Amino acid sequence: NSKYIYLFDRENQIFIVYESRPLKTNDQYATSYNLYYLFSFAFDLGNNKIKDVTIPSELGDRPELYVLTQEGINKIQLYEFIDSIKNNNVLKQVNQ
Repeated sequence: NSKYIYLFDRENQIFIVYESRPLKTNDQYATSYNLYYLFSFAFDLGNNKIKDVTIPSELGDRPELYVLTQEGINKIQLYEFIDSIKNNNVLKQVNQ
């Protein structure tokens, strides 16, 4: 139910966000759509590697990324980054 596609490269610790156009959720375009790169995160957590990521589908176009590491679960509000790219054509800065 989202127009975004997410890929996580566990080996390289990179998370990538794409937008589908036309919407992949439209029955007419179920097997014919293009993916447009929006942004990616390269995680550098030293020895504390990311074990898994998830984005609850019920959040739709307001996605939140949950990141599981050895130290626990962290939440990233992806929609803030998506809105920043769409509205300003600049990726929101990550605060430490």
